[in-house]
Amino acid sequence: MPDAEFKVGEDDAGDELDLSLPEFVEYYMYNRDDNPLYVFQADLQEHPQAKALLKDYKILKFFEEDLFSQMLGERQAPPHRWFLMGPKRSGSEVHTDPLATSAWNASVTGRKRWVMFAPDEDKIDKWVAKGMEFMEKG
Repeated sequence: MPDAEFKVGEDDAGDELDLSLPEFVEYYMYNRDDNPLYVFQADLQEHPQAKALLKDYKILKFFEEDLFSQMLGERQAPPHRWFLMGPKRSGSEVHTDPLATSAWNASVTGRKRWVMFAPDEDKIDKWVAKGMEFMEKG
């Protein structure tokens, strides 16, 4: 899969930024960005090389019922498999998943930190969510 390219972000014009696996690994090892790029591949079944990962993907019995697929059909249901990979300090902004769906995640290595708010929270305080009080003051 060394020649495979993966989406790592978008430029200022909204165009997709892709890196090959060797390019991303080099970036991963040596970047010092405040907000690093990370692989976010949502269309595993459509990606020529990444679809090979699907043979290692199995839905756990607790999550087998897929109401979106049942109600909308497989073609209309939102994506439900993503492959993400990123260096330290990478991640997403505070958000609600598409269609307010829920997901289960598995980390192969490293750790992922979560911030969760009560469902009735009408305004998400990004200052709190980013943990600004815990960041080193420069």
